[in-house]
Amino acid sequence: MLNTLYSVYDRQRRPLRDHHFMVFPDVGLAYARIPGDPYRAVTGILNRLVAGSTPEGTSDDSAQGIDSWVGDIEIVTARQLKRRFPDFCTFAVVQSPAERILSAYQCLIEGDTSLPTYFDLNRFDKSMSLLDFVSHVAAIGDMGTDNLLRSQSAILSHRSKLVPDIVVDLASLAHTPGALLDQLSDRATSPIDLTNVEIDVPDHDPENWEIMQGLAVRAALKQRYKKDYRMFFEEQTEISRSLASKTRGAGLAFQ
Repeated sequence: MLNTLYSVYDRQRRPLRDHHFMVFPDVGLAYARIPGDPYRAVTGILNRLVAGSTPEGTSDDSAQGIDSWVGDIEIVTARQLKRRFPDFCTFAVVQSPAERILSAYQCLIEGDTSLPTYFDLNRFDKSMSLLDFVSHVAAIGDMGTDNLLRSQSAILSHRSKLVPDIVVDLASLAHTPGALLDQLSDRATSPIDLTNVEIDVPDHDPENWEIMQGLAVRAALKQRYKKDYRMFFEEQTEISRSLASKTRGAGLAFQ
């Protein structure tokens, strides 16, 4: 009951918080957006989906940047996606919680821009150490949190069911992008040119990454993002077995 009441309030306060799905009607595909590195990594792919195919002579997918046209793309909730575009193949890219939170730290705390309002109001500080940042994130639940920190399983699920047909781990995408690109080409309703698409995978500061490998940090993230680990990053779980079964039966991918 509490979650239901809060959801109603939150939709009024932040009406776009649950609008995660970018729809590309010309090619019959949709993208489930995880903010941060997963979103930035597929900028080249999304630019191609907007165009349908790469114009002759164009080689730089990010020349204008995805934000230059995102205002023209319809972004919907999971409920709207299922109701209005039931036959669209939806794909998502997920990232391990440790890498995701490290990237958030590097962007929010070490970055040059001031803190967004949510983080300023929730006592994040530009002087925080990485350990303090992780501890603060671990103490904040999904209810009401910014999507940059929200569980990926929550973003990608509707009524306790995973929405995307194709889910790819960012680390796997960096090494074998062809697996996802082939799937998208096969599932698109009209031809798209995904050759030579750049996958933008960030590098992490080695010292910060070493901190993220500490036992206390790993335990805190494991507890905070236990649903993400169970759904996406632990082998032979019930959900991953189900996805593997879907992959064999319907040509889907869980990399």
